[in-house]
Amino acid sequence: MSKRRSSNRMQKRGGVSRSYRWIIEPGEKFDSIAEAIGKASHHVFEGKPTQLIGTAERGTGRIMRVKATYGPGETVVMNIRKDNTYSVSFGLRISTKVSK
Repeated sequence: MSKRRSSNRMQKRGGVSRSYRWIIEPGEKFDSIAEAIGKASHHVFEGKPTQLIGTAERGTGRIMRVKATYGPGETVVMNIRKDNTYSVSFGLRISTKVSK
């Protein structure tokens, strides 16, 4: 096993993780991030998100991802690359009831 792979394995088993998460509190920053996610996602879900969760690298503090929750099962994840480009993915959970 290589040295890098060994250290990655150690971190997964209880060492320090490479990233951390935080909830973005409502306010001016929340509104600006919600607006940016809305533009990037072409406003697939209506209204403002109810919650924003950010993920950043532990050493550098670079923001890697922001997840916006609009309602139960409605999420938009904006992944930010090192060259400041981004990709957007959507999550939609639908449940149905089957009756006899």
